[in-house]
Amino acid sequence: MSPMLKATPDTCQGQVDFCASPQKKEIYDSEERTEHTVAPALTEAQETKLWRRIDLRLLPMVSLMYLFSFMDRGNAKLDGLTTQLNLTGNKYNIALTMFFIPYSLFEFPSNLVIQVIRPSRWLPGITVLWGLVM
Repeated sequence: MSPMLKATPDTCQGQVDFCASPQKKEIYDSEERTEHTVAPALTEAQETKLWRRIDLRLLPMVSLMYLFSFMDRGNAKLDGLTTQLNLTGNKYNIALTMFFIPYSLFEFPSNLVIQVIRPSRWLPGITVLWGLVM
């Protein structure tokens, strides 16, 4: 960054205070908001409408992916997975449980990545990558 573009305390005197960092006061269910926000303030009705639109776009895709994962597991078991891997008794359930441990561990970092990459790109991307790995 060049010296001309750096904001120093003396360059902000008598001007709109762009040098101050935004305060972290975002508390939902109250009227206190961040001073330097990019997004416009929404009324409660507008926010409810926005969340409903997000839910209606995201939930069908996530539900479909979850349905496909159950179908895949069921088809694998019916297609002879238990006989090919010699899974008798509770071994299939134990193998399924061992799958869900890393799944649960990687769920939190995945939610952090969604804050950087849009969900519309992240969810199909990890689905395709999982299909390629399998």
